[in-house]
Amino acid sequence: MSSAPFGQMETHTARKRHSCDWCPEPIAPGEIYARWCVVDAGDFWMTKLHPECNEAIDREERASGGHSDFVSWGELHQSGKTEDDSDD
Repeated sequence: MSSAPFGQMETHTARKRHSCDWCPEPIAPGEIYARWCVVDAGDFWMTKLHPECNEAIDREERASGGHSDFVSWGELHQSGKTEDDSDD
């Protein structure tokens, strides 16, 4: 486990099954995943992501000039968008 400051991404190895907060796929025991924790308006949030999902969010933030509303792939899919649409 790394010792990244609060609010920054850390890399972990899953000891149990987790759900990725971006895509509908599980994070299996033994898999590496990205995790970050933040407090927003008094609410605590912990996000767990596959490395490739974390990279997709980073690409979206760079494409939008440094800010991206966190919308999961599941939410995009439910709104009728495809994976190709999420790369725009």
